[in-house]
Amino acid sequence: MIKTGKVVSCDNGSVRVCFERPEACAKCGQCGDIKETLVTLKGSAVPGDMVEVFLPEGQLLKYTLAAYIIPLSGLLLGLFLGKLLFDNETGEIITALCLGILTAIPVIMYDRRVQKNGKGVPRIVRVHHKESGSGV
Repeated sequence: MIKTGKVVSCDNGSVRVCFERPEACAKCGQCGDIKETLVTLKGSAVPGDMVEVFLPEGQLLKYTLAAYIIPLSGLLLGLFLGKLLFDNETGEIITALCLGILTAIPVIMYDRRVQKNGKGVPRIVRVHHKESGSGV
């Protein structure tokens, strides 16, 4: 899927792109009052430029779910195991945090691999430079 957004800032080879919510999303209401989404991508453009961004369908959702669900599952499992192993809240909390961190490590390593090979990562495919005229 290709979406068009406006560059709002740039810094050290990265650009921050603002995407407006599509009109079709207005009926859903799941996002509440959020009308824009900001995304930081590698690329070169200047604020005000319009860019076309390739968003790999399915991949983005899969990565996002993995980044949240796997560590959360580890945290909850740690709470459960902590309750079985220890008779106090401190032991439960420590066990939960340890398991949460341990399950986050593979997610971080996978994310680094995905970022390195570029497969499934949103990227800028075209830049439409803003017109630099006097407007008269």
